[in-house]
Amino acid sequence: MLTQHARIRMQQRGITTEVINLVSTFGQVNYHRGHRVLFLSRKAQQKVNDLDLPRPIKEKAARTYVVMGNDSVITVGIKYRHFKRNRKH
Repeated sequence: MLTQHARIRMQQRGITTEVINLVSTFGQVNYHRGHRVLFLSRKAQQKVNDLDLPRPIKEKAARTYVVMGNDSVITVGIKYRHFKRNRKH
């Protein structure tokens, strides 16, 4: 389930639901301020690269993070730097 905020951010950043599904399925979980932040680790990126998907979708998924709370997507974004180590929730 997507919040209205997440839908707006997806549109602004050119992120599709297919990319969010990839990150949600293969993504590594970190916690920040009580919310789950999912992103693709290098191992997960290799798994995604083995799938039969168009290259732009794979590249977008490799740079995307998804913030989840209460089983809904709160927001999505593009990673532009390394995340800090895993935090306690």
